[in-house]
Amino acid sequence: GRDRPNLCRMPPPFMPPEPPDSVAYTQSKPPALQAFYRTLYLDGAHNAVLNLQRLGLAAMEAEAWEEAEWAFDEALARIEAVYGKTSLASDARSKWNAEGIKDFKGEPYERVMAYYYRGLLYLREGDYQNARASFTAGEFQDTLSEAEAFQGDFALMNFLAGWSASCAGDEDLANEAFAISQRTQAHPAPATGNTLLLADLGRGPVKMARGR
Repeated sequence: GRDRPNLCRMPPPFMPPEPPDSVAYTQSKPPALQAFYRTLYLDGAHNAVLNLQRLGLAAMEAEAWEEAEWAFDEALARIEAVYGKTSLASDARSKWNAEGIKDFKGEPYERVMAYYYRGLLYLREGDYQNARASFTAGEFQDTLSEAEAFQGDFALMNFLAGWSASCAGDEDLANEAFAISQRTQAHPAPATGNTLLLADLGRGPVKMARGR
């Protein structure tokens, strides 16, 4: 035991000082979100989508709604540059996949959740058309990997798209979306009413690194 180092007395690992502009940027943000802004600033573009999603969710929990909207809008702009429906995004996706070195844009599930939370923020504002568009776009992300396309099965996105359409008074679009939701995961169409309760429960998937 005497030859074993006393870990309590070992010096802490070296941490380079933060750039002054990073400190100023972070301190200008709401206290509850400063750690998330700090990570976003220091990580830069490489993990921007991941850090923006974490910031957006933390902002929602802190009821900093404008900060949340900004964070998810920024994340979605980066996602759609590669995973959008346009030909430019398709070309970018092909090149991005071939290069092998890429910044984080998320697996399909992670990208869907960015649209999910942005859709909820639109619902909060009563912007039902943009909410429906966000949920519909999220369902599309569930079909798309880097090199292949699949059939979506994220029924909650269709259900919420139907709910948004119903709130906007478009029952045809609502019934169409509810029908898709029922086919994929047997979500029943809601009964008459004007209140929907959503609860995030449990933990999301965890990615594990293996090999080199």
